[in-house]
Amino acid sequence: MPISKDQQPLIGIVVSSLEEGEQLRPAAETLQALGCPYDVQVASLWTDPRALMQWAAQAEARGVRSLIVAAVV
Repeated sequence: MPISKDQQPLIGIVVSSLEEGEQLRPAAETLQALGCPYDVQVASLWTDPRALMQWAAQAEARGVRSLIVAAVV
């Protein structure tokens, strides 16, 4: 389940594009079925490294305990 305002994400899913997000849809569906709150971030290390690094640096403070990251080569 994507997080609601009163939940903290336990898992962060990072993809560099919406197309890659489709490849991780099964992971998001599994987390949702398990009732595990997650957060999805679309950010590219190549095009916007600062935004991605900032998101990652703040992940623990937001409650994220694990990351799922995908990159298509």
